[in-house]
Amino acid sequence: MSKTINDFVKFDNPRSLFPLSSTKRYIEIGEEELREFIYESIFDVSNQAVSFATCPSIYALKDKIHLRRMLLLDPVASFYMYEFLLKNWKLFKPQKESKRQYFGYAFISGEPLNPFAQYHEFRKQKYQLKTEYKYFVKVDIANCFNSFYHHDIVSYLSSNLSNTEAQQFGQFLREINRGRSINCFPQGIYPAKALGNGYLSFIETSRELKSPVIIRFLDDIFLFANKSSVLEQDVIVLQQLLGPRNLFLNSEKTQFGSKKFDFEERKLDRIKISLLRKREEICGYDEDDE
Repeated sequence: MSKTINDFVKFDNPRSLFPLSSTKRYIEIGEEELREFIYESIFDVSNQAVSFATCPSIYALKDKIHLRRMLLLDPVASFYMYEFLLKNWKLFKPQKESKRQYFGYAFISGEPLNPFAQYHEFRKQKYQLKTEYKYFVKVDIANCFNSFYHHDIVSYLSSNLSNTEAQQFGQFLREINRGRSINCFPQGIYPAKALGNGYLSFIETSRELKSPVIIRFLDDIFLFANKSSVLEQDVIVLQQLLGPRNLFLNSEKTQFGSKKFDFEERKLDRIKISLLRKREEICGYDEDDE
């Protein structure tokens, strides 16, 4: 049975980057009023006086010195994001188990998957695949969600949903970010990660990539093959797929390896490992956690 919007927000709010009690409260007591305001006022093409409010820019630490810019959604914008994803959850179903699939933020029967469990399934898969194939390459998309381009997201939605729904989402992205087409995509909440995860599925579904196995968790991508030349060519092709979408690989994180070498995981002391595990259990996995 699918979650209600109120259930979805209660599930996700503590795990978000900037959890606001006001968002949870507004949706809890004013769901119908919020829905009416959005669909009968904001999306009323004859009423140009009402729009989504411009969201303030805030910054989250990626590490000790690097920041990630994001938009802090107000309760109206948050409600729309949660409702949009829940209403269209079938678009964000995980792929059936295959040699090319993504893990993470998605829905089954209207229920959001547990990102913590999904991330550990992804890790288990990459270690298993390393025993089955001679070579692998790990790549990472630089500044991924901040680089999503407004029109590319709308185009992706238009090919899967009604044009009206896609254009309304485009209006939402435009208005929360002062009309700018870049740095307009929300972050830090489950609906944004699920939509971004679905949008990036063009990677593993591409016929131009020749690696027999591709697995992905958000912007972390692993390709496996028995010929290193296949992987080298695919890294070039992947950049050609990403470039027109304003996405680029982080060259410092591209890592080629073979089954006799381990993945270059971060070396952490036991105390930090324990703290990270507790954080994951409470908050779930985030795209910058690994």
